[in-house]
Amino acid sequence: MPADTRWLVLPVAILALALFALVGLQTFELLRQHEALTALRATQETAVQQSIKTSQQFSALADKTARLAASGDAAARKVVEEFQREGVALAAQK
Repeated sequence: MPADTRWLVLPVAILALALFALVGLQTFELLRQHEALTALRATQETAVQQSIKTSQQFSALADKTARLAASGDAAARKVVEEFQREGVALAAQK
């Protein structure tokens, strides 16, 4: 190796080591964040399933109420009118 380029070896080696350390630390941090997000998602799964169940129950109740209102039930018609006034449309599904 020529003498005029030997002085470059140490700075390039330090730069390469620093870059390697930076990539390693970034990878470690990304793995930690991934694990944290996976754990967070797992804790929310029960709430999501419960909200889906509640939504399905409300839809079934709304459908039955709309069918009753369509068949002439006065109380059901009043409930449908109240919901419509609040901006919630209850319509019987076919």
